[in-house]
Amino acid sequence: MDKQCAYINVTIKLNSSRFKIESKDENITVFVTEKPKDNKVNIEIIKNLERLLRKNVKITKGAKSKKKTIKIEGITEEVARQMLGI
Repeated sequence: MDKQCAYINVTIKLNSSRFKIESKDENITVFVTEKPKDNKVNIEIIKNLERLLRKNVKITKGAKSKKKTIKIEGITEEVARQMLGI
């Protein structure tokens, strides 16, 4: 049985007062509170998305970039966007 996976491209904005996700014209922005040191931003993104979606989340591209591709396992992109409100 094949697992469904959603791939979502996001842009990261640093130094936010809280973690949040916004979407405008198909562009998704993730606001993070952590500083880009010791992989803390990536850990914050994964932890919060897994909490919100209750699914396994991985960063597949852009681990050291502000533009990232995020893989969400066991869910379609449409359902992931609905659950995140984007």
